[in-house]
This record gives sequence, C-alpha cells and structure tokens, in this order.
Amino acid sequence: WGKSPRDDVARRALQTRVSPLNWQGGTGFWQIHKAWNSNVRRETLSVYDLSPDIHGTFDVVFCFGLLYHLRHPLLALDRLRAVCRGALVIETHIVQTQSALPVSLFYWDDAFRGDTNWTGPTEAACLAWLKSAGFEHFLARRPHVNVKNGREVVLALLTAQWKEQLRRDGLTEFDD
Repeated sequence: WGKSPRDDVARRALQTRVSPLNWQGGTGFWQIHKAWNSNVRRETLSVYDLSPDIHGTFDVVFCFGLLYHLRHPLLALDRLRAVCRGALVIETHIVQTQSALPVSLFYWDDAFRGDTNWTGPTEAACLAWLKSAGFEHFLARRPHVNVKNGREVVLALLTAQWKEQLRRDGLTEFDD
C-alpha cells in the first residue's frame, strides 16, 4: 500500500480482522512450505521496497489483489519487474467501461468500495503499465471468461520462451 495516513488506518483495520496466523503468512503457505521441505522464507514488506540485491530474483512472481490498493502502481510494477526473471501473474481490479482506452480512474477519499482503493485501470491501461515496466508478452483467457466483478488475471512475460511455455489451457496472447 501507499505511504499515506489513510493507508495506516486501513492497515490497522485489516490487522484487527485477520488472525495473527494468517497475517504472518497463512496456513496454506506454511503447509506447502513443510510438504515441499522448502527453504523459502516469507517476508512482510512494502512492494516499493523490493530489490533484487536484497531479495533476489524469481522465475514467477504473484501479485494478487494489490495493484488497485497502491497510490503508486507504476512504481510497484517497476519494483516487481526488478525481481522477476520470467513471469508476473497479476490479478487486479479492472474498469470495464471504455476498456480499450488506456485510462485509469482515481478513487479519492473512499470514493469506491473502500478506503484502501486508489485506482481503477482499464485493461488497456494495465497492459500499458506492464509494458512500461518491461514486460513484453501477455496471456489471459479470451474471451474474457476470467473477468468477474471487475477482476482480471493476466500473465505478463519477459520473453517469448516464457510465452510458449505458458500458452496452454485456454490462455491466449493479447496485446491490446
């Protein structure tokens, strides 16, 4: 989330609604960690603080339900790109009105569905943001079978090799 007084209020509210176990990583994370005898560590930090020098790089990066909560979504995508060497799987709120236009709504002062939402990009805007961050190829379900309640999942890929590896199961390439 961004760095504003509004985010501090939202963060405290979230902490009171989420159990300490889930806040520290969720039971699913720890079950998989144990089952795979993983050496992966879970860190709680701001997306803006991601650094390949500190955190390393990853073949696949997941970013679910975060982008529209950020005051600076393009900065966050730059930081995610810096630690990604293959694919970014992003799930986010998408504005479906005028979806072909690369525009984003700005939600000011609890103007839309909650006081932690900042932005509502169209699909074209989200794609342009991802291109700006350095991703070159994009996969999604077409037609929009994965869009429900203004939510969409997109795979943003760095190379054609990743595109070929992941293009299956109804995922198709798109560029606008």
